[in-house]
Amino acid sequence: MITKWIIGSLILAYGGLLTVTGIADGYGRTYNAVDGGNSDGYNPLFDPGNYHAPTHFPLLFPPNAYLALAEQAAVDGKVDDARRHAFDAVRHNPANGEAALMLLELYARPALYRVVLDETEYDAEDTGTTEPDQATDETDATEAFPTISPADKAVADTVADISYRLRPTYLTTLATVADYWSASKEDAKSFRARSALLVNNPESAEVTFPLFHTALDDPRFTEFFAQHLASPPVWWPAFFNYLLANEPDADKIHRYYMARANSAHPPIPAERDSYVNHLIKSKYWSKAYQVWADNLSIPAGSETQLYDGGFEDTKNINQAFTWKISQPAPTVKVQQTSGMGVTGKLGLHITFKKGTKSVVFQHVSQTRLLPAGDYTLQGRYRLAQLRTSKGLRWRMHCADKPDLPVLGESAAFKGNGVWEKFTANLRVPTGCQAQLLRLETDSPYAHHNVFEGEIWFDDLSIVKGSTPP
Repeated sequence: MITKWIIGSLILAYGGLLTVTGIADGYGRTYNAVDGGNSDGYNPLFDPGNYHAPTHFPLLFPPNAYLALAEQAAVDGKVDDARRHAFDAVRHNPANGEAALMLLELYARPALYRVVLDETEYDAEDTGTTEPDQATDETDATEAFPTISPADKAVADTVADISYRLRPTYLTTLATVADYWSASKEDAKSFRARSALLVNNPESAEVTFPLFHTALDDPRFTEFFAQHLASPPVWWPAFFNYLLANEPDADKIHRYYMARANSAHPPIPAERDSYVNHLIKSKYWSKAYQVWADNLSIPAGSETQLYDGGFEDTKNINQAFTWKISQPAPTVKVQQTSGMGVTGKLGLHITFKKGTKSVVFQHVSQTRLLPAGDYTLQGRYRLAQLRTSKGLRWRMHCADKPDLPVLGESAAFKGNGVWEKFTANLRVPTGCQAQLLRLETDSPYAHHNVFEGEIWFDDLSIVKGSTPP
């Protein structure tokens, strides 16, 4: 019996709540409808210039209806009435982020709504009607928020902070607050809001990244930047890529990167690789190698040696200065695997399945930075019925000057046999900063490059000096 009474009471209460909510919504809609039969209903588009603040409000007048009144008054140029209505909306619902944002706009740029009424007054530069998401620089943000009185600014400052706290993920709020703080020269708060905007709307990078880039040398931005090093926001790597594409000063980029590298949260691998590849593209080979080697704790001077000549490292494949290994065709398999006669755990194993069509093999390579001079490439190999017309060779090319002749090559590998050693003389000329060691087909002609069988490599190294023939 008690259970039925409780259930019945809950049903009645719920029905009463629905009824009250419906009445309140109906009052709000009717009150703000120009043709709703209510003398206080008003639409400035149909009756411009005649807005009057209501002297009374219906019972259960919903807080959001105050926002409609505020907008009506603002459009009609009655700014004081608009502010009062927006304050009422906040007073009745302190968590109303929309009302807080409207208050900010009514104090910081009251002409924003007015342009809807009279198109002859419309001027985006003078009235500050630039949409928040469309501002292109700090000057635009300043123009969008005209100079206001100290009293109004004090209110706007407070409401801007409230708006940010109430709606930290709303794009319009974040963009408006960020532009307001930019116009107020409150850079730290502006950067905070723009950072939140980037997190919630990555497309805003088109506007925000140029602003951050411009401010990169500003001490205020440096402080903001330092605060985020301990916990980088998700947009950080994208901003770094923006810098790589748009900052001409290589030293500035390097300072930025090293600040990240020396922080508690260093750059992610994709960020590091982007920087290394950028340095290589700009022909800063030594700096690129330093950035790459520091990440793997490789000792200085290692650029004159092959990295992982035994093909043991399977985690760092296809980086700038490690082995780059790829698959040339479905019938060709290139892998680091164990096998009889391999030193250590793994070796390089290449299999050409029966039926493999002509393939231009250039799919195992490594970049080195050897000073000018003579060197010897040496290693071990095993052939397992590798049938082909011309075979495969290790060749070294000048990576930054590809038009130079080949710097050296091994004998061609083909046929069948047990593990054997091989050597090849290399000569690096002056002016060749970087070299590419690559396993490739001996012949440039397609009919020579039909393969079937297997080949293994292990224990490769490069040593100073040439080997007598």
